[in-house]
Amino acid sequence: LHLYFTYSYKCNIPRVNIITDKSIEILNDLPPYPIIYQLPNKTDVKGKLLRKLTELSYLLEHHGEDDVTLSSSNAYSHGKHNCKLKEYLSIFNKEDEMTDMLVNNHANESYYLFGYNYEGIWKQISTNYIINNCQHCEEVGAKTVGIGANNSGVVFHFHGPGFAEVLYGAKQWFFYPPKVEIPGFNPDMAMTEWVSMYNNENNNDANERLNDTEIDIDSTLDGYMRYTETNHIRGKGSNKYNSNVKELLLECVLYPNELLYFPSNWNHGTLNIGEYNVFVSTFVDNMWLDRLITQKQDKY
Repeated sequence: LHLYFTYSYKCNIPRVNIITDKSIEILNDLPPYPIIYQLPNKTDVKGKLLRKLTELSYLLEHHGEDDVTLSSSNAYSHGKHNCKLKEYLSIFNKEDEMTDMLVNNHANESYYLFGYNYEGIWKQISTNYIINNCQHCEEVGAKTVGIGANNSGVVFHFHGPGFAEVLYGAKQWFFYPPKVEIPGFNPDMAMTEWVSMYNNENNNDANERLNDTEIDIDSTLDGYMRYTETNHIRGKGSNKYNSNVKELLLECVLYPNELLYFPSNWNHGTLNIGEYNVFVSTFVDNMWLDRLITQKQDKY
């Protein structure tokens, strides 16, 4: 898969339009780097119900008294906090006393609704959430629903492959390939702090890149790919790629009706954009994917 794309401000991740009668083939179409698929609108019955179930007013009225578990926003997400959903949603009232705990300059001291909530309304939302135009995506792994305010998010971390979609608001994504030493990274810093630091240190580069018209992502990652192949780097390990690191930062804002795919072990951080953000991530089960590949091979 060889893609060219126009470099607009804060987006050097390729976007591919999926027309109504086409679909993503999970075994054949996914590249070794992040990609965004532009999908048809969710206009079916489940899509309309999904938007209703995730409206802020609906959640407050019908599920405000539900117990939820929040996780810390740092790289490890080890911190947990239990509260009522209405308490968490008070984050959208900026004068509320919980706001300081939910949006904090230290990621290990701020909390976020993402993961650890799978029953009740969260199960209902997951059941009605379908990745349009994606073969096998419905069975590929676990779905997780998240809600966040403006500038909330999670600092750089990595795990297995997955998909992400925004239902309300927008989400800015930042990626570094596996084995890259992220400049200025601290696992307990807020993502807003890292972005501010990065923009201040690379202001000239950011201005220059706005004048770029067409960039080939294969060329952008070519040095990194050669390095990994030469050193046989796979997954975790101590070897790091340090050359031209800033050139390897991939970033883009994800909007509703767009589907982001990210490969395994890519470091990524996120920032929510807009006063109210609802999003769903689908984490790919590698064992399931291996079984699917085996089944496909057995047919030939």
